[in-house]
Formats: sequence, structure tokens, C-alpha cells
Amino acid sequence: ICRMIDSITNFTEGHSFYYDHVHLRPEEQIGLHSQSTWELSYIITGNGVCRFEKSVSNFSSGEVVLVPPELPHCWTFDGKAVDKEGKIENITLAFNPDFLYRMASAFYETQSLIEQLATLDGALRFTKAAAAPLMHIMDNMKSQSDAERLSGLVSLIILLAENMNQTETIGKIDKTSDTEKRLKEIETYINCNFKRDIAIEDIARHVGMNRSSFCTFFRKAKGMTFVTYLNTFRLEIACGLLRQGKDSIAEV
Repeated sequence: ICRMIDSITNFTEGHSFYYDHVHLRPEEQIGLHSQSTWELSYIITGNGVCRFEKSVSNFSSGEVVLVPPELPHCWTFDGKAVDKEGKIENITLAFNPDFLYRMASAFYETQSLIEQLATLDGALRFTKAAAAPLMHIMDNMKSQSDAERLSGLVSLIILLAENMNQTETIGKIDKTSDTEKRLKEIETYINCNFKRDIAIEDIARHVGMNRSSFCTFFRKAKGMTFVTYLNTFRLEIACGLLRQGKDSIAEV
């Protein structure tokens, strides 16, 4: 699997794109991965589930899916949906974002289309009507040389951009910043542990930081120290309990 992933992500030496027609057992398919390239997949034989960061989508034979760069995903094939040899079959075409920009620079007519495609921030599944010409081109590439496939790639990119309105978004890139993710972890930790003593060292360790770095990070992000934030949170909880009137002041 590692070799297969490396072949996709490190194809740029001597190549401007990567074409792979695979016929293998379901368990041999690449696991969870992301890459710096665009990935266009045509499922010839097989069905199953494609997992993304925050969503899951079913797929089946005869579908074409476009995955943008840096979106973690994993194709999990059903072991029963195989051919007579017990294998699945698909075609994967990968190309660098730089390829798009060079294409737009070389061919003025493609600029608006490529600008539209470059803004994509989620994985797209094409309708049957839109997928048909894409599958035809990718099928023809099986018997072609790399040089011959180049014209097909240009045609594919144009079709992808022209048919973005005939798609379904099945996976989104998580645009949450590292700071927001870390603050969310801290808030979850506080919600679960505010009734007991919380040492700064404990919460710092929980989010993978040392005490000094954590204190600096928290003050910058929240405008107050962690202790002040925690005490304010506890006071708000206490005030809410007092308003409810179900517990005595001593219990609160």
C-alpha cells in the first residue's frame, strides 16, 4: 500500500500526471490517504463506501468521482461485489494543481473553466450523463502511451469544469484552523472535567503542549488566562443552577 501511495504522490519526476488501471482484490485497495494532487476515479467493477473527514458516501460500478488535493479519503470495497476472479477494477488519474495553472497559462480559452475548477473544496460524484464521456476517455487511455494520454487529460479537465453543475458533493475539506481545533479540544475537556480540579499541566498535556506554550496560546486566543476562563465557566454553571432553584446554595 505504501508503494502505491508513493507512486501517486511522487509521480511528478518525468511526468505531468499519473494514470493507473488496477485489477485487484478488494483488500488490496489503498487505505485512508490524502495527496497533494487532484484524483479522478472511475469505478469499473465494485461497490462499497468512500469515507471522508466528516462524511461517508456509497459508491457503485459506473461512477466517476473527483477528489481535490489534501482531502483525506478511503475507498472500502464490498468483498462480494467482485468479478469472476474475485477482484475489483478501477482507473485512477492524478494530476498536480500546477498542471491546471500551466494549462490556463498556455491556453487562454481554458482560463475561466480552470478558475472555476480550482475553487472546488469538496469531492464530487458526477451524474450518469456527465460521467459517460469521462468514462469513455479514461477507457481509451488503457491502450495509449503517456504522450497519447496527454490530449485525453486536457479533454477530461475541460469536461470536469463544464459539468460541475451535474454533480453531487460527497465529501468536504475541513477548513477548521489548527487554533480552532485545539480550542474545541480544550472546551470539550472543560465540559467533561469542570467539577474536579484541573491542573494546567493536565490540560496542556491533553492538547499536546507544555505548560508555558499552553498558557501563551490560551491567553492569546481567549484574551484571558486559563484559570480565569475556567473560573468564569464554573460561575456561569453555578448561576444557572441557582436560577433553576432545584439545589440549595450549599449544594451548588
